[in-house]
Amino acid sequence: MQPEKIGPYLISRRIGAGGMGSVFYGTHSETGTEAAIKVLSATASGSDVSRERFTREIEVLRQLSSPWIVQLLDSGLSADGQPYFAMEYVSGKPLSETILEQKRLPWKLVVSYAIQLASALKSAHDAGVIHRDVKPGNVMITDEGQLKLADFGVASLFAASPLTRTGGILGTVDYMSPEQAGGRCIARSDLYSLGAVMYAMLTGRPPFIGRTTADIMHKHQFAMFDRPSRFVPEIPPRLEELVCQLLAKKPDERPANALAVIRSLERIRQLDEATTSDVSEGSGTGSDSAESGGSGTTAAAADLTDRTAAVAMRDLMRAELEQDRGRGGLLDNTYVLTGLLALLLLFAFQMSQRKNSAGTDQLAQGLKRFTERPGPDWLRVRDEILRPALADELLSDTRREEIASSIRAADEFEFIRSLEAASESSSELSSDVVQSELHRLVRTAFEHYLEGDSVTAMAQLRAVRALCEERGEGGLLLSFIDETMQHWSLDGTGPRRQLLEALLERTAVTASGKVLSEEQRAALQAARFLYADQANAVDLLAEIDRILQQDAEEVSAVKPQPADTNAE
Repeated sequence: MQPEKIGPYLISRRIGAGGMGSVFYGTHSETGTEAAIKVLSATASGSDVSRERFTREIEVLRQLSSPWIVQLLDSGLSADGQPYFAMEYVSGKPLSETILEQKRLPWKLVVSYAIQLASALKSAHDAGVIHRDVKPGNVMITDEGQLKLADFGVASLFAASPLTRTGGILGTVDYMSPEQAGGRCIARSDLYSLGAVMYAMLTGRPPFIGRTTADIMHKHQFAMFDRPSRFVPEIPPRLEELVCQLLAKKPDERPANALAVIRSLERIRQLDEATTSDVSEGSGTGSDSAESGGSGTTAAAADLTDRTAAVAMRDLMRAELEQDRGRGGLLDNTYVLTGLLALLLLFAFQMSQRKNSAGTDQLAQGLKRFTERPGPDWLRVRDEILRPALADELLSDTRREEIASSIRAADEFEFIRSLEAASESSSELSSDVVQSELHRLVRTAFEHYLEGDSVTAMAQLRAVRALCEERGEGGLLLSFIDETMQHWSLDGTGPRRQLLEALLERTAVTASGKVLSEEQRAALQAARFLYADQANAVDLLAEIDRILQQDAEEVSAVKPQPADTNAE
């Protein structure tokens, strides 16, 4: 039943409900201030833990003051003695609803939202509060486009005692940090959740999807997510790298704090504004760097050198012109102006040659990496060096094909790694990774294997292998198929044969003429049923059939004949 009044607030409607209570919309009877009033239910108030957690949320909100956090207005007891607190009412909708409607938000809007969300976390962390449940459903977007972080129901204070048992888990698994999945939560855990929310805003889905809560938690701890650029090719490399850094498994590999995240996001926005506002300002090296994503310390050093040289050349020319102006009328000399112009053009040419040379060297080093053992850096080289290099119209056909071949190898390595991760967690295999029909067929074979149908899985891989050879699709994928078939063969055949041989040895009925016991007969029939389709155990299954047939004959021989009812 909806109350008419809670404390000084006149209640108009219920706007939400959960396990601990309900949230109502109301207005202050004297000031008319709109508020969202959260009331602890009678059932929850009977639990000491629920009541203390409710009190803790009030305590947490009282310490927070930020434009990006829903503010506490009032707290007290309702007429029937239930605790309540009033928060500012946010007219808008949750971020989760926006993601559901738009699927993928424009990356510039994601940057703006992420800056606001990081600002909310900075305010919370500065006050000694860890939110522990940062997710799109707990982020409200006002009608003016401002973000408000809400629901500090599972938040913790740095210095406060925990409300859960040791190793207890609180939060939403889709956006939960690896250490939080293991029962531990620190300030950088909120930053991981921030990265997961940014990932969802950019791609329309959280970093990991699974059939069960345990499966998703396992992926957060051990699996590798698809890079955002797989779904959003236009994302700036700097933004992608920040998201990936926030989603690092180890907390010390993430940004140091929310302020560092804000500065990185501001830098991304400034670089974009500088690129789009006035390309003619300066030499353009800053925008080039922003678009390329900073492909390493070598590129950064070359960029710094070029800018330093450009500044030196500018100062030298300025000094020469000032000196000539003092001597009087030199700028009127056509030969002097022509010489200065030629010098400037020569300098620009040398700088472009240096850039081209640096880019060529970097490309050569990247391609050389693909002649060595596969590794995760294949994906980095593909994304940061090879794909951008294809935009160069001056590339020869031979070099372009070499780059394309290396990119395909990196794609196959990424595909294979996703299979291995899925096999370890025994979870569903994401359709997002499928890039070709061959990949789909290999994935189907893995699904059969994970479901226990190794015969169908092996047959599927043999067929895919034949297709690969016919199409000339060799290389890494073909090697992986061969290794997998060998592994599956060793993995399945040995234990299976050992089980059947041991069963036959225990039965020991060849020509003894003895009837099997009920237990022996049931065990042989069960083995026959379970391994009926196993081609590599045909001989053992035939022996089981022979024994069961012999047993049936023995049973028939000793069974008493029915009386002849026609006998007189």
